[in-house]
Amino acid sequence: MTKTNSVHVTRLPALGSICNMYSMDTMEDMQPPNTIKNGRITDHVSIVRTKKSELLFSVVLVTCGIFLATIGDASVLCVHCDGGILGALTNAKEDMRVWAVGIAILLLVLFLQAFLGHLQRIFYDRYPGTSDEFMFFSHVYALIPTFLMAQGLVKSLSNLAASQPISPLVPVPSGLVYLLANNITQSVCIRGVFALSAVVSPLSVNLTLSVRKFSSVVFSVIWFNNPWTGLHSLATLCIFGGSSVPILAMWLSSRKEKEQ
Repeated sequence: MTKTNSVHVTRLPALGSICNMYSMDTMEDMQPPNTIKNGRITDHVSIVRTKKSELLFSVVLVTCGIFLATIGDASVLCVHCDGGILGALTNAKEDMRVWAVGIAILLLVLFLQAFLGHLQRIFYDRYPGTSDEFMFFSHVYALIPTFLMAQGLVKSLSNLAASQPISPLVPVPSGLVYLLANNITQSVCIRGVFALSAVVSPLSVNLTLSVRKFSSVVFSVIWFNNPWTGLHSLATLCIFGGSSVPILAMWLSSRKEKEQ
C-alpha cells in the first residue's frame, strides 16, 4: 500500500458514516440497537488472525455479549405500542421489520470498519506517526456526502434550536448545548482511537472500544431509564468478562516470568 493509495482508503469511514446515519434515521422512532452499533465486528475479523487461545476465548465472549444485548433490544421494541393487542401486534411486526433493516445496515458499517482497521494497521506499520493525517482525510471525505442529507440536518438543528433553555439564567437551547458537548467528547474520543490504532493491534483497539462503548450504554440505561432485560445483564458479564481475559492472561504470564 503506497501513501498515495492509502488516501483512497479514507473513503471507507465516509461510507460508514453515511450508512450509520441512514440506519439511525431508519430507526428514528424506536430504540436504536446501540449495543450492536457500539460493538465492533472487527473482533470477528481479527479472530482469524490470532492463534492465542485466550484471545479466541475473549473474542467469543465479547461477540456473544454483543448479540445477547441486541436480542435484548429486540425484546423491548413493543413496550410502548398503542392500539391494544391488535395494534401492538401490528406495530411489533412493523417495528421488527424496520429494526431488521437497521441492523443489516449497521452490520455493513461494522464490517467496513473491520476492513478499515486492518488497512490502518498496515498503513501505520509502513508510515509511523501518520494517525492525524489519516484522521484528517477520513473526516474531509465524510463531510462531502453530508450535503446530500442537508434537509435532514436542517430539520434536526431546528428541533434542537427549539428545545428548552439550559437554564433560566442561560437562555441557550439545551439541545444545542448537548450537541456541542457531544461533539467535544467525540473529538477527544476519535483522536484517542486513531492514536491507539497506530500503536496496538486492531483486536486490542476493538476490545478496548467494546468496553468503553458498552459502558456508555450501561450509563444511558441508568441516566435515561432505557429498558434493561436479563439478556442485557448476561451481555454485560460476557463483554466485560471477555475483555478482561487478555489482561488477566498478560498478568499471569508476567508473574510466571518473574517467578522463573
